[in-house]
Amino acid sequence: MVQKYHSGKGKLVLRIAIFTDTFLPQINGVARTIGRLADTLTRNNIPCVVITPETKFQGQRNYELLVSPGLSLPFYPECLLSIPNYTETFQKLNSFKPDLIHVATEFSMGICGLKYASTTGLPIVSSYHTNFPQYLSYYKLEIIAILAWKYLRWFHNMCLKSYCPSKSTLKLLKQQGIKNLEIWGRGVDTELYNPAKFDFSFRKRFGQNKKLLLYVGRLAPEKNIDILMKSFRC
Repeated sequence: MVQKYHSGKGKLVLRIAIFTDTFLPQINGVARTIGRLADTLTRNNIPCVVITPETKFQGQRNYELLVSPGLSLPFYPECLLSIPNYTETFQKLNSFKPDLIHVATEFSMGICGLKYASTTGLPIVSSYHTNFPQYLSYYKLEIIAILAWKYLRWFHNMCLKSYCPSKSTLKLLKQQGIKNLEIWGRGVDTELYNPAKFDFSFRKRFGQNKKLLLYVGRLAPEKNIDILMKSFRC
C-alpha cells in the first residue's frame, strides 16, 4: 500500500521518485515530459526526486536531481546510457523516503527503479514513451525486434500500471501482451500556443500566398521526415 504523510496543512502527500535515462536540457519527448511532470508535482506541493544520468540542466527547479555517470549511445550521442551506482542511489533514496516509484525509461535507470521498488516493496508504475522495436528497422536491427518486445513485456508487466500517450499505443502494447495499461494524455499549453500570437511578419517574410509546413522534433531516421517532404511536394 502507498504510504502518505501529512504536509502540516491537513493534506495527505505522496513522495515520488522518477527514474529516467534522459532529462533536460536534452530536447526530446521523454526529457521534456519528465521535466514538466517534476515541475507540476512540486508546484502542487508533491515532493519528488529525479534520478537521471549526468545532465547540464541549470534551470530553476524545486525538486532534487540524483545523477549517475553515463555513456553516449552510438546512434543517439546526445542521449546517455546511465551506469547507476546502486548503493549510492539506494542510500539517497532511503533518505528521501519515496512512497511511489515511476520509471520513464526501460534501460539502466529503469532497471535501477525496478530493483529499488523490489527491494523496498514500494509500488511502481511506468510510462511508455518510445516504440523501440519499430525503430530498430531504421538502424538495420529489426532481427532483434522479437527480443525487444519480450523484454518490454517483462519490464512493464513488473509494474502496477503502465501509462501510454494514445489509444493507438495502448492497442499496440495490449497486442504485445503488456497488461494494466492506461492512457496518460498530453495537454497543450494554450498560453504558449495561442492564435493571439500569430505573427503576420513571419508570413510576409516567407510568402503570404504559400502554404507553410512546420515540423517540431528530432531529425532522426525513425521520424520519416523524407516521407513527409515527399508527400508535401506531391
